[in-house]
Amino acid sequence: IRGQSQLLSRIVDDLRTVSLAEAGRLPLELTVLDAAEVVRDTVANFGPAAELAGLQVGAVLEGEPLHVRADRERLGQMLGALADNALRHTPEGGQVVIEGLHRGRSVELAVRDDGPGIPPADLPNVFERFYRVEPANGRMPGTSGLGLSIVQALAFAQGGTAAASNVEPHGARFAVVLPTATPPSA
Repeated sequence: IRGQSQLLSRIVDDLRTVSLAEAGRLPLELTVLDAAEVVRDTVANFGPAAELAGLQVGAVLEGEPLHVRADRERLGQMLGALADNALRHTPEGGQVVIEGLHRGRSVELAVRDDGPGIPPADLPNVFERFYRVEPANGRMPGTSGLGLSIVQALAFAQGGTAAASNVEPHGARFAVVLPTATPPSA
């Protein structure tokens, strides 16, 4: 009963976050920050879980610093949700890579895995509330189907976008793109 109660509580909190973000009423502490630091923190936070699952997790950072105007906690929440998702869908011995890249006037933060990828029929729907792709490896217990909806809502709330794609030869890639920001002069 306690486990189900905690799951229901988390679902309610997640729905509240999505609703507030979509309505433009989610409190955000927007500051200019180096997103590369958040990428490194996410890799460090998920390293032990990856090791326990027999996976590797790493980072690829191009063009540091990666200045964006964002809420550090919410940015970490987005990358954490994407990393958690990737770990669940990557088979033992696989790899999850968190990327931070300059894309012109934007910064792209992405989580890429070498799991089975997303069935093409499911790809357009992955950001919908409660939508879940059937697990290929059976490691998806306890998910609500709200994680990617939260990622998308938080990205939009911070002036960005979220997208999903498959990578060759196999795997999935989820990206959040935020506008670059100019750091305050020292």
